[in-house]
Amino acid sequence: MKNVILLILFFSPLVLLAQEEKIYEYPRLRWGVEAGADMFSGNTIKNSNIRESQSYYYDYYYNDLYYGGFMFDSYNYTRYYIGLKPEYSLSNRFVVAAGLRFSFNKSNFNSDQNYFLWKISEENLTTNYVRVREVNQNNFYAGVPLEIKFFPGQNDMIVRQYFKVGMLFNFLAASHNSVSFIDDNMEKYAGEISKQMGKPSFQSGYLYLGIGLKFGRMNHPFGSIELQAPIRVFKDKKLASFIKEPEVGFGLQTTFYIPAGKKKLSYTY
Repeated sequence: MKNVILLILFFSPLVLLAQEEKIYEYPRLRWGVEAGADMFSGNTIKNSNIRESQSYYYDYYYNDLYYGGFMFDSYNYTRYYIGLKPEYSLSNRFVVAAGLRFSFNKSNFNSDQNYFLWKISEENLTTNYVRVREVNQNNFYAGVPLEIKFFPGQNDMIVRQYFKVGMLFNFLAASHNSVSFIDDNMEKYAGEISKQMGKPSFQSGYLYLGIGLKFGRMNHPFGSIELQAPIRVFKDKKLASFIKEPEVGFGLQTTFYIPAGKKKLSYTY
């Protein structure tokens, strides 16, 4: 009996070690820095002061001081952004994130000719036009992104796929207009044309659907890259003074994360 007891005492630690399971707890909070671009193709909004010559459509080579080219009906638009976006793991598969995003876009408006005509003033039977080469608008936004990520796989692999749905509330911080003329003597009308151009919508919102890949372990600094589709939420908004907000766009985003804390190790039996 004594020998049996000794054998049990000897093998008991080995049995416990065999049943022991190591569990790693990763930091739930991570600090993120994001950068990306959203691309849209929207409809052109032509200012009522722009004159297009109908004669142009019938005679391509016709060109005179009173006639310019036609305006295009669509316009390609890109918005670039950077931001801070910390995220928090609710579980091994679900992650929530919120932050602050700063975005910028430059858009220009011109015709298929060297210039187009812009009405400066109209009095009785007299209408005054200037020949404009192009007008430009720089817009700066501050936005708040809210996101939820879902990882199909539960284990933290070095390369890990995920899906994302998010919401962005954008607010116009600043807008600047500039005008380029065929004749430099017309520069004195730049302020008047800029005033007539106006500004884009103050508020805009987008729903984001995305798919991405995470590279690296979550207990070390890691990065991600994703493709996303921004979908318009609010109607009748303008991306710029002469661009109507489209329904859907295309986006590319990359993010770098730093975990807030260290990996913890615990044991279960």
